[in-house]
Amino acid sequence: MKPKIETFSTVLIANRGEIACRIIKTAKKCHLRTIAVYTRVDQDLPHVKLADQSILIGDGPVADSYLSIPKIINAALALRVEAIHPGYGFLSENADFAAACEKNGIIFIGPKPKSIKIMGNKATAKKIVCAAGFQCIPGCELSKKTNSEIVLLGNKVGYPLMIKASSGGGGKGMRLVTREEDLQKELKIAKAEALSSFGSNEIIFERAIMHARHIEIQVFGDTKGNLIHLGERDCSVQRRHQKIFEEAPCPKVNKKLRQAMGETAVKIAREIDYISAGTIEFLLDSNNNFYFLEMNTRLQVEHPVTELVTGLDLVYLQFLIADGQDLPIKQNEIELKGHAIETRLYAEDPANDFLPSSGQLKSWNIQRSRGVRIENGYSPGNVVTPFYDPMLAKIIGYGDTRKQALKNLTCALENSSIFGIQNNRSFLLAVLKQDQFLNGSAKTTFLEEIYPDGFSVQSPSPTEFALAAAFIYKDKLEQQVLRAQNIQNELIGWSNRGNIKSTLLIQHLEKEKRVDVTYLKTNNFQVAFDNDKLEVLLSDEETRVNGKIISPLSCNKSENTYQIINHESEFCFVEINQTNKIDQIVSTGIMQAPMHGVITEIFVATGQKVKIGDCLMVLEAMKMQHELIARIDGSIKKISTSPGKQVSVDDILMEIEPND
Repeated sequence: MKPKIETFSTVLIANRGEIACRIIKTAKKCHLRTIAVYTRVDQDLPHVKLADQSILIGDGPVADSYLSIPKIINAALALRVEAIHPGYGFLSENADFAAACEKNGIIFIGPKPKSIKIMGNKATAKKIVCAAGFQCIPGCELSKKTNSEIVLLGNKVGYPLMIKASSGGGGKGMRLVTREEDLQKELKIAKAEALSSFGSNEIIFERAIMHARHIEIQVFGDTKGNLIHLGERDCSVQRRHQKIFEEAPCPKVNKKLRQAMGETAVKIAREIDYISAGTIEFLLDSNNNFYFLEMNTRLQVEHPVTELVTGLDLVYLQFLIADGQDLPIKQNEIELKGHAIETRLYAEDPANDFLPSSGQLKSWNIQRSRGVRIENGYSPGNVVTPFYDPMLAKIIGYGDTRKQALKNLTCALENSSIFGIQNNRSFLLAVLKQDQFLNGSAKTTFLEEIYPDGFSVQSPSPTEFALAAAFIYKDKLEQQVLRAQNIQNELIGWSNRGNIKSTLLIQHLEKEKRVDVTYLKTNNFQVAFDNDKLEVLLSDEETRVNGKIISPLSCNKSENTYQIINHESEFCFVEINQTNKIDQIVSTGIMQAPMHGVITEIFVATGQKVKIGDCLMVLEAMKMQHELIARIDGSIKKISTSPGKQVSVDDILMEIEPND
């Protein structure tokens, strides 16, 4: 029987989405009462309904809600909460928040404020670790440095170098700089991201170690001085310094190296008398030398892979430690069994440089099966807003071997569908098929190497185009049936002049295609476009194209948008109403917002001349800074927005008068 929690009976989760749901589930197993906090835009999310009670803390922006210490503390006091779990992100690594909890007699489920302050600041952490005799990546801090001093420090560290936010993690406030002339621009963007995400724009420089592995060690400490590690996780597959895949154990770490890294991580944690869950992150070079990178003083996003290979509930361990109890397991009792691989499903558009996507989740079907664990914080009908991180869910495949874990993860993704917003499912599946990933040799530069020009979205095949056209035409027929009332169904689509042919105008991304669809018989259609002519069967029992069974297959519809999903790909097609369509002459100088967000900076003024590639403004969405670039040469004719203004997708931001 598991030990009971004695010193607190109510937990407030100072977070949202999937991690809030995850914490609530373990809390309920421990018979703890749960309190969810939420904003007005999050009021319909599952974590709000899953908790025993919930409390509103703001409208949407993080600074006035999930990052507001007074609002969180006041909510806890109002509901007489005994303990707070911060999850990850937001206030999880904020020493002032942990201290505010203690000051108000609330148990903070995490490390002591002193530990958070020491290790939460990357510059301070490195000093302590280096002083203790462990290898660190060369670097420097930039507090109170002039621009000329920063340039000198950049040259001293050497290029390529990494700009990193001193506080926080998750890839926010991180920029790779390969040459001196890009330093100031990237520094400015990194500072803005850091301030938005963590409330601090303090920055450090580190030498970038290319072609390394990103390895992290999960550590736990209790209040009695017991410290253990739970093995490693490989987090090398990253995009924009944000982890995409994580796995445990690392396919290239042997028992001897695991022991050395684990012992080092425990020693580092012991230097600061660490308690609760923490992660020591290292970079591992090609010679198996490992360098201290940073410490995350919180539960990690990727903690499920460690849970699956150790059989431990890490949130439960956090509860026990916060309760003042000893760790229930010793180092020599920990055994890694099997393999687990996690991927992060994001609301982003791979076809458009992975820009964050927002909107309503029309449908949401993530395959649940044996050997698959799913952590998500959204339900069908929920709205994904631009205020927060774009992660929709975590999908984890596990099994006795890495091969089995990969198979289970791939199968789960292939049999899942999301409709209503853009997502990275097709990108994840493409990565899973890469040889470097399959053989376990992928390093931190992996994605840049296989996609040097960015990820190219696959174009729909003639089969997929034919399916879309048939689905659209069938939908139109069914609508006719509903309107026809007393006309027999079999007469719909029939003509005494022979089979009816209809012409549809279908758009995929920015390309339009004219398609002829001929009604043959019930559920049977001939689709003709370009030089292709295909016969499509659409019935409840099966789907065939030219006699070949297409399975599994799903089609979703919202207004005039149709989504076709199969194992490996998904495409959205738009039927254009030709009777209402007019020729639109859009100036190439009109810049529209590519997503919902807030304009943070504008670098040009009316009348100013610009060239292709010039950065015109910065738009912040989902806690990331996105540069908006000039696509033509010309002069600024009109600026229709201003810094601090909230904009929606397709809002006109600026007009450029093209050069003659």
